[in-house]
Amino acid sequence: MRFGPSGNSDRFYDEGYKDTVQAFPWIEQMGLDAFEYPFGRGVSLSENTAVKIAAAAAEKGVAISAHAPYFINFANPDPEKRENSCRYVMDAARAVRLLGGHRVVVHVGAVLKLERRQALQNCRDGLTEVRKRL
Repeated sequence: MRFGPSGNSDRFYDEGYKDTVQAFPWIEQMGLDAFEYPFGRGVSLSENTAVKIAAAAAEKGVAISAHAPYFINFANPDPEKRENSCRYVMDAARAVRLLGGHRVVVHVGAVLKLERRQALQNCRDGLTEVRKRL
């Protein structure tokens, strides 16, 4: 089992650090060994930066995961919105691979005005589809 922060805290920045590539000695110093890269507001990370982060994490033995965007909602009955949700998960999966990680955390959906049973079925269908694509 591993433990670590999701993103960089105020304390990280208060201690003079500027960016995520610097996080891993700081994480190690606290006795932690994991880091979740937050894509809560969308996946935006250059390949160059991802590779630097991956190297810095590997050097300190810190496992990386990613949190997919918060606006994913596989429960949504609108096919376009559900397709967007698939795309967001795929984008996060590509990014976590570049970061040297293997896990993507996803909040799969909200019930909206649907019956819970239908919302759950929509989420199940969306996750099945994204798993096929992965």
